[in-house]
Parts: sequence; structure tokens; C-alpha cells
Amino acid sequence: MSPVRTSKRVLGLILLLSSLVSLFPALSQQVVLPIYDGTKFLCVQEFGTGNALASVRWNGSFHFVPFRSALQSTRGKIRKLYFRLEAASRRSGTHAKMNRLYARILVQEQLLREIRDCRLADGNFSFIDQIVPVDPGLPADSCQIAGGTVERSSSVSQRIINGRACFVGDSPVVEIEIFNHSGRNVGGCSGTVVAPRVVITAAHCLEGNVGSVVVFAGGETVGGERFAAHPDFDNLPFKPLEASDIGVIVTKKDLNTRIVGIVSDNSFLLNEPGVIAGFGLDELGHFGTLRAAPVTLNQFSKEGITIRYSGFGITGNTCNGDSGGPLFVQRGSEWLLAGVTSNGALANCGAGDVSNFANITDPNVRQFVHSFVPELDF
Repeated sequence: MSPVRTSKRVLGLILLLSSLVSLFPALSQQVVLPIYDGTKFLCVQEFGTGNALASVRWNGSFHFVPFRSALQSTRGKIRKLYFRLEAASRRSGTHAKMNRLYARILVQEQLLREIRDCRLADGNFSFIDQIVPVDPGLPADSCQIAGGTVERSSSVSQRIINGRACFVGDSPVVEIEIFNHSGRNVGGCSGTVVAPRVVITAAHCLEGNVGSVVVFAGGETVGGERFAAHPDFDNLPFKPLEASDIGVIVTKKDLNTRIVGIVSDNSFLLNEPGVIAGFGLDELGHFGTLRAAPVTLNQFSKEGITIRYSGFGITGNTCNGDSGGPLFVQRGSEWLLAGVTSNGALANCGAGDVSNFANITDPNVRQFVHSFVPELDF
């Protein structure tokens, strides 16, 4: 088994496992190792007699899975990613997009190697399938946080999986249409209004051959006066894809929406409740409608925040078109912008997916935003 890094991404998971060892003596002789930074699987070993593979649930608990199933699933993901990479190269895909696909392939290939290592390692197949109860205190109505307070007609919409459709009205969550220098529409993203003329979105929405942007907000269509993607996005080696995935749009006039504050420090908690929102795909393949859903924060670091989607309960997930949309957390009586939707693991955004957000409290991100919009006080 290769050495495992101990980082902020797995610290909460390791603490959870430590508590289980103390609660259940049957586990006291076992070694529990996160596989590939603890993003999906755990290797449960008791050296000399056998081994076991555990899959991490969305709420931090875990259950046993067969090695064959895990290996087949991971190999299938790798094949699909290679097909997408080949298709992108035939379409003359952007260098950044191809790099992101290749990075995801490397992650899955590393995961495959470590699952194999776990299967071959000495250990004991002895595991208590104990679900650890977690009460995240999820908000009952995510639309009260992300949706509009005034009903207005709007054609704006795009995706959240297992989310609730919200009135757009004066919602601070806005739809963004992106055009190349020839004026052709090349895609859509979501964003969050943090000042009368300032929208925070994802860097990957604004990079490359982007000539102009249009923001749909408060029942109006407003052009972007200027915009920028963080220069470090996808340019720093050994950084996660969500690192510095922040873009800023300054519109030509004030937007007729509510304004959202920004979280001031990296004081997140494991399993802290949050709300995601965006205009991306839903589970039926529809997009263009503002949807919101509750989530829980499963991992976080200086650069990013991670949620896992189980496919059960009321929690939701991000998908295509939600890029640049918000992750809100509560501070006092206010719901503030904490993360910006960046990337996910599964193409279908279904059960078992992992979604990653750029951390708005990252000093590198805050410096970039302040340099582009000095008057923004946060």
C-alpha cells in the first residue's frame, strides 16, 4: 500500500475512524487507511489475516463493497474519460479542457492502483457495518436562500440534481451566456451577485476564446463591461482543479437583484450544512431553470470545498451549466457565498458523484478579486 498523505481533506474522516475504533473493540486491531486522499474508499486491514474495502457514504459513514465491483466501476470511468479526451481532441478542444480530462484520468488510475494494493495487502476481513448518524440540520427550503423574493417571469434556467425549482425574481444567482470573438454562443454558466455590478463565477467559464458575456438577472439582460479569469487557474502544478477557479464579471449597469455577502474566513466544519444553486442540468436532462438544493460539506482545504452526492434524501448535486454557481453557508442570520462550483467526478452527476468548489476564502482568490474590483469590500 503506498503512503497516504494526511491533509485537511481527510482529517475529519480520520477523526471519525478514530472514534469508531474506540467505540467498537472488534476494530481495535485493524488499520484503516484512506485510499487516494480518502476521496471515495477506505482500506480496512488487520495484518496477517485478510483485508476489506469500504466505500464512504455522503454523510461520512461507510459500508463494505466487493473489490470486483469497485475495480470494474473504476475501469469503466477511466474508459469513459479516455473516450471524452479523444472526442475533445477531434473537436480541437481547448488545451485547458483536455488537461482537466487528463487530470481526472490520472486520479482514477491512481485510485485503481490503490484498490488493487488493498486487495493484495495482508489484513482481516472483519468489519462492523455501522452507519454513523449525522444530523446536518439541512435547510428545509433552499429556494428561500437562493431564489427570488419577488416572482417575475424569466426564461433563465439551468441545472441542479435533486434540487427544487425556484422563482428567479430578484435572486442573486444569475445565468450567464458566453460568446466567442465571432459572436457565437459557446456555452452557459451560473454566477452570484456580490455587488450591484459584480458577479462571481468560475474561471473556466471565462478562459480561452471568450469575447463577451451576457448576464440574465432580475428579469433583465445586461451585458458585461469587463471580465477576467484568475490567471493561476489550471496553471499551477500539483493543485486540485478547483484551485483558483474564480472569475469576475463587471456589468454595464446595476443588476436588479439581491446582493450576497462573502464568507470572511476559512472556518468551515465537517458536515456543515450548505445550499447550492444554478441553472444547469437536472436529473431529467432539463436546463435553464434556477434550482437549489441543500448539501453538507464533506471536505475542505485552503483551495477547495467538496461535497458528496448519495442520491438519497433531500441533498442535491451540481452538474453541467451550474459551473460558477454558489455554495452558500450560514453565518449568524445570513447565508453567505463560500464556494464557486468548479468540477465533478461523474459525467451523469448521479449517485456517487463528488462535486468540488473553489474556496472563496483562499487568500490567492481574494487578492485576485480585490485587484480586479478594488471597491469590493469583503
